[in-house]
Amino acid sequence: MPLVKRRGWIGVVAAALIGAVAISWVLLNDASHRQAGRSVAVAPTPVVAQPVAFTTQRTRIRAIGTARAVRSVTLYPASDGEVKLLAIDPGSKVREGDVLLKLDDRQAALNVELAQVAIKNAQQLLQRYERIKDTGAVSASTLDTARNDVEAAMIELRQARETLRDRTLAAPFDGYVGLTDIDVGDRITTSTAVTTLDDRSTLLIDFQVPETYIERVRIGSAVSLRTTTLDSVHTQGDVADIDSRIDPVTRTVQVRARFDNGQDRFRPGMSFEISLEFEGRAYPSVPEIALQWGSEGAYLWAIEDGLAHRVPALVVERQESRILVDADLDAGDPIIVEGMQKMRDGLPVRVDPSDIETRRPIAVILDPEDAG
Repeated sequence: MPLVKRRGWIGVVAAALIGAVAISWVLLNDASHRQAGRSVAVAPTPVVAQPVAFTTQRTRIRAIGTARAVRSVTLYPASDGEVKLLAIDPGSKVREGDVLLKLDDRQAALNVELAQVAIKNAQQLLQRYERIKDTGAVSASTLDTARNDVEAAMIELRQARETLRDRTLAAPFDGYVGLTDIDVGDRITTSTAVTTLDDRSTLLIDFQVPETYIERVRIGSAVSLRTTTLDSVHTQGDVADIDSRIDPVTRTVQVRARFDNGQDRFRPGMSFEISLEFEGRAYPSVPEIALQWGSEGAYLWAIEDGLAHRVPALVVERQESRILVDADLDAGDPIIVEGMQKMRDGLPVRVDPSDIETRRPIAVILDPEDAG
């Protein structure tokens, strides 16, 4: 037989044998599947479920601010003159009314004495007129003038005393005095800065909050503060004031925080990192591993009436290893957190409440035709 014809016959025979084997394998495989459906139970797929818990959304705003004293002034003398006494110890604490500086007050003291003498003379004259007014020797207008002279003399005395008081510079409130460049014997004027005075028992910090959160900021809201120096020391404060306007350029509102510095640990001018937290609405809180992603976005597998149910979810906020989602879930609803590989809508699920609480596997029971 020619070689070409022999090869043709060999190819036909081989193809026939392969076809026969394939048909036999399909028939045997189908038979085994039918037999398995009648007598062999499909092993359930183990998964882990957890009940949904609701957590309040928290938004944190951070800013950097500079502290300043609750009361801070630069002290100037009320009058010109020569310094006779200087009682300023830079950095020391003083009480309200403590004398810090005195000017030469000899002339002012003499003016007080003159005013006292003038009052005495005016009162004596008025008393003399009062004694003889009934005799008709003194007219009513003369008596009125004498009374006015007494009042004028009293006013002049008060003015003289105020002038004398202005020769002394006293602390207007409790606080800490700063440095001074003045010495005894210097001649100073009302434009000469003597020293500074800070009441740092309470410190204030101004910072900016985006207008988006203006409705959430409240007087008294808690504020956390951390120094950018002093090894990041933390302290707590609260919102003291909120500005009445929003900056049209930065779209922020200025907020002022205050915190107690009774132990005098911090100083005005120190920089702080301010942290302000806002509480929002409560959302379902789920583990990160429970959240799945598809072509239409994120979703979760929930168990409802014994069936697996796909629930669309919108990520709201990440909190450490958990995620807040906006989803159609109620507190306590079981969601699958492990074993989602073969999940499909409508697959029956056996739910054991104790398993959910202890995170032990529960079984997803698959129909025989779904086993493959």
